[in-house]
Amino acid sequence: MTATEEQRQMTGSPWWCLDALLHAYSILFFTQKRWVGACLLISTFILPEFAILGLVSVLIALGAGWMFGFDRAALRNGSLLFNSLLVGMTVAYLQGYQEIGSSHLWILVMTASLLALFVSVMLNSMVYHLTGLPAMSLPFVVVSMALFFLFFSLNWMPVVSSNPEYLVAEPRWMGVWTKSFFQSFGALLFLPHAGMGLILCVVLIVHSRLAGLYAVVGFLAGVWFLAGFGYQIEQESLSWVSFNFVLTGIALGGGFFVPGRSSLGLVVLGGFFCGAIAIAVRVFLLNFNIPPLALPFNLVVLMMVYSLRLRTNANSLHPAPIPGGSAERNFRKFTSDRLRFADPELPVLHPPFSGDRVVTQGFNGGITHREDWQFALDFEVEDFEDSKSAPASSRQLEDYYTHGSPVLSPCHGQVVRVVNGIADNPIGENNLQDNWGNLVIIRMESGLFVKLCHFKNESIKVQPGDYVVTGTVLGSCGNSGRSPFPHLHLQMQKSDTIGAATIPFRMINFQQYDSKSWKFVRHGLPGQGARIGAVHADPGLAACFDHRMSRDWEYEVSLGGKSLRETITCSLDAWGNWLFQSRQTGASMTARVIEGIFTVLDIKGSNKSLLVMAWPALQRIPLIKGSELAWSEPVDLSVLDSEVVKMGKDLVEPFFGVRSARIESRLERLPVARQWAVTAEIKDRCRVKILISNHDWMTEGTYHSDQGPVQWKVV
Repeated sequence: MTATEEQRQMTGSPWWCLDALLHAYSILFFTQKRWVGACLLISTFILPEFAILGLVSVLIALGAGWMFGFDRAALRNGSLLFNSLLVGMTVAYLQGYQEIGSSHLWILVMTASLLALFVSVMLNSMVYHLTGLPAMSLPFVVVSMALFFLFFSLNWMPVVSSNPEYLVAEPRWMGVWTKSFFQSFGALLFLPHAGMGLILCVVLIVHSRLAGLYAVVGFLAGVWFLAGFGYQIEQESLSWVSFNFVLTGIALGGGFFVPGRSSLGLVVLGGFFCGAIAIAVRVFLLNFNIPPLALPFNLVVLMMVYSLRLRTNANSLHPAPIPGGSAERNFRKFTSDRLRFADPELPVLHPPFSGDRVVTQGFNGGITHREDWQFALDFEVEDFEDSKSAPASSRQLEDYYTHGSPVLSPCHGQVVRVVNGIADNPIGENNLQDNWGNLVIIRMESGLFVKLCHFKNESIKVQPGDYVVTGTVLGSCGNSGRSPFPHLHLQMQKSDTIGAATIPFRMINFQQYDSKSWKFVRHGLPGQGARIGAVHADPGLAACFDHRMSRDWEYEVSLGGKSLRETITCSLDAWGNWLFQSRQTGASMTARVIEGIFTVLDIKGSNKSLLVMAWPALQRIPLIKGSELAWSEPVDLSVLDSEVVKMGKDLVEPFFGVRSARIESRLERLPVARQWAVTAEIKDRCRVKILISNHDWMTEGTYHSDQGPVQWKVV
């Protein structure tokens, strides 16, 4: 689909204008939830003239943005509109200082709204290209400052707006600290009303309990800093500064970073920074009586987020994986990915052979894998009696199982170096002059290099410049170079230099023998002495997860003697992932085939949905050959919890850690043609079994737990 077609689809929807309007409000809380935007919009009508001017400003900017052809996605998600909303509120506030005639007022509103739109487009582009971050509310700060100075120039008097007449009086039961805190929320929309602030705070907490917690921490840190420099909390002007602390807490605590103990400290530090900048800016604006607006928040968040992204070693304060997602969702997504996709930053390689091999020297091996060359693996063919040759005491190269075995490319890439004319050593001898022996170096698409060594003399079949894919035959294993026994040496490096230092890597999609049986390993590092085997794709099983899944699936669900219907829709999202959605429960699941494995990327919704109940069996299905395949995987079980339990965990686990569990899974090919069964068991929790078919994907399933069995099947 072209960009023009995407835009036509987006603007063709009758709801896209409403989406844009509501997102212009909801984005103030770093979310795309429409109901959050609706609540913020409705709450502004506590002062109708403010609400109307803010709403009109958004509509003006939306119409102009569409007419001028600005990015439709940026209009729809509110990122080009919310600054115009805030500028409209600024005009409403300044009306209390200098009343303007009706015609001139609307001219000013239109001018300010359009100016905010153009400044948003410009600053978003400039800031993104400089830092990779959005401009946030900097356009609002720039345009609002200009408006304040404009109104100051009318009378050359400090800008002191008259107190507005709210439709609802300020609550009298609140204490000083409580009132100041809620007024800070109201000041986000130029309405420092404690009652309105209370509503906004409740909306935020319903959306994200963690965001509410970080807002409190940010507020307390900033106010404590101000109090240390003589700023009294009783001052009415406090809310015009302290809303920066609230926003900073929300942004740093769960908007840009994954929630945790380290982000609590970051929010406190951000509150201190905001307080310092607010005091400094106040010196320059005091004579005009202009508040610092959102300048401290913008400067602090942009500075801290950008600086932390430049770290060379990030052990904490990890970037939020879901932009616009709640703090809880970011935490769960990050936790789940860390459990299921260990060491995601390391490059990966497939086994460079078919059949099975024994790792005779691993990382930091005691023979040659040391110092600069510590990250390497040596492979040999051994039988299950640990014999390398037949007979075991043979001195003939041809008797060794490894000698002459095919060497396959472990990746896609281009061959850049080949050495192919070094003689094989007699058994027990080394060639230290040609240490690496016959070799092939491949440049991967990532720019890293893979080196395979000790090929058989004159056996290499590729030349520099050849492009190879995973599984391409490169040559045969031999005994050249520093190699007393035939073996294959595998390493990764950052250059194509033959003696370059090694870098860490991991292997994917292999089987490992565990005392009595083989287990599939999606991603890992086999240790010294491990017996591992290559796996091969199963076209029939892969066909169960092709384009034919893009349809509606209706299931009959049997639960406690009751029979229900649940319809699952399946489609492709904008990123090419499978998107499964339940019409009845609202549960959703995204999945993708990654490196030959059907993998669930994200799942959310009620644990009453069969999508959630089937998740343990669906979360990873290797599409490889074999009558039976077993594997194990750590997971975050909060997916299966009730909403009440999830809420409790979300407030505790970011700061005290997640208790994970393991899913033990098994894939069996059934006697019936093109049908497979996947069984997954979580100790002391549940057992799930699903049937998949080349014609109907998941045809039926069962979920067993303490609550009794649940069954479903396609109708």
